Amino acid sequence: MIGLLLRLLGKKNRGGNGAPISLVMLTADDVTEALANGVRHAIETADELRDLDIALGGMTPMPGTPNDAPGFMMPFTARGKPFGVIIAGFPYVSDPEAAAADSSSAEMANAFRKHRSWFAVDAMDPRGDGADDYRVIGRVSSVVMPASGLAFYMPNRARFSFPSGSLLEAMASGSWLEVFDQVGSTPGVVEREPDDEALRMAAEEARSRLVTFVSAFETGAGRNFAVKAPFIDDNGATEHMWVTIESYADEVFRGTLNSEPRVVGHVREGEAVEVEREMVEDWLYEVDGKPRGGFQVRVLSPEAAREFEDL
Repeated sequence: MIGLLLRLLGKKNRGGNGAPISLVMLTADDVTEALANGVRHAIETADELRDLDIALGGMTPMPGTPNDAPGFMMPFTARGKPFGVIIAGFPYVSDPEAAAADSSSAEMANAFRKHRSWFAVDAMDPRGDGADDYRVIGRVSSVVMPASGLAFYMPNRARFSFPSGSLLEAMASGSWLEVFDQVGSTPGVVEREPDDEALRMAAEEARSRLVTFVSAFETGAGRNFAVKAPFIDDNGATEHMWVTIESYADEVFRGTLNSEPRVVGHVREGEAVEVEREMVEDWLYEVDGKPRGGFQVRVLSPEAAREFEDL
């Protein structure tokens, strides 16, 4: 299911599709060999990174860059795990103007239009929940990312954010994802509050049509069945997440949590969970490659709405 949802929202699945955990910064800097060597030197001499036991590889030219633009890459290990730095002297997207036009954020649109180059720090072999990888990426990025950066982007989470003193400080500490998300968004997705009227009405429609979802699931008339529901922890925090459905009985859906919790702490991605029928806020499945349902998905992403098969 998560592959379908990520495709609809323009995301890439972390780790599962082979994509590395990564932090990208869009910049307007001119990329030169001297700049690349300066980045290597900055990591090599950073006292604040000593405890990571970093071993640096060589800074080498990137092969096959667009229009022979300058580009460099450098592998390194931190505490024995493989990472990489990329410094690219060409736009991150092939058509910055089109990317700007498709962006739901004026700030991100501006970054797409102005950027001419990009930096990235990648975890090449992510394991588990990636927490250790994120800590290393944040700390190394705080040393090598230029102050002239226009925007940060995390392709594996489809989230962007913008340089600020508080974010850079959090990155240097290694605990930065929460700060990143406070000023970030998802490209192509309209950010809305949980009590947004359009989302509330979409949830009501999803519940009113839930019989269609249950019937399709029970008869096998489709694939990638999932429901979205709120999860509330002992502290009262609420997070709305997707569950891949494996069974349904006694008005209860049972399956696997297919979202990465960022707010609640009592459940983890991949954990077996239950959702009572009355708590369902949205549902989604595929028939012949076309998604059905996704009432809140359509609200959150007008672009994705065009892909749905009408019920």
